Amino acid sequence: MTDLLTVSDFARKIGKTERAVYADISRGRWPTVKIGRRVFFRPDTLERFIAAHERPALEAPNPDGPQKGRG
Repeated sequence: MTDLLTVSDFARKIGKTERAVYADISRGRWPTVKIGRRVFFRPDTLERFIAAHERPALEAPNPDGPQKGRG
């Protein structure tokens, strides 16, 4: 069984308040799992959020120093 994330866990991991996450839920921004009155997130929802906000790494600097132009 998949370990579900609580709203509190999800909010903390994405850097939002619980209130902001509940507002996003009411707007339909996040897919959720509702069990009784409690709301949960699947871990893949968090993974998709992270992937959507990921930036590529900058090119590593040359360990030999800057390259001089050939001329």
